[in-house]
Amino acid sequence: MPQNYNLDHPWVRGKEILVIKGSFAPNGSSTPTNPTGGHIKSVAWTSTGKWTVTLRDKGIRAIEAFMVCAQLNADNVDVTLSLGAFTNVGAGQTGDTTFIVRNAPGGSVADIAANANNVISFTIWARRSVNK
Repeated sequence: MPQNYNLDHPWVRGKEILVIKGSFAPNGSSTPTNPTGGHIKSVAWTSTGKWTVTLRDKGIRAIEAFMVCAQLNADNVDVTLSLGAFTNVGAGQTGDTTFIVRNAPGGSVADIAANANNVISFTIWARRSVNK
C-alpha cells in the first residue's frame, strides 16, 4: 500500500453511518451478473428497468444519501438511474433489507443490454441508529 494512502473514515454528523458500495452488470431482461461488494447478498432483475438489490446487513434504519451511476459500452444511450423502494428490516427481525435501482430515461423504464463494459455502481450512506 502506498505510504501516503488515506484510510480515514468519512466525517458525518450523527452516529453509526454505514457506507455500502457495490456494482452489478445489467443483463437485459435477465438476472444481472457479477455483483460485487461485501454488503450485497444478491441482485435480481425485477421487471423492465428495475433491479432488486438484497443486502446482508439488517438493522439499517434510514438512507442518508444514495448515488448510482452507469458505465456503458455504447455511445448516445439515454440512462436515468434512481433509487426506488427501500425495505428496512430492523435488527433481530426476519427478512432482508432491499432496495430497487430503476432506469427510467425519459420517464419510461428501460432495460440495459448485457455487455462486458456495462456496469451499474452505487454507494449508499445508511444510518444504523435512530440517534442523529
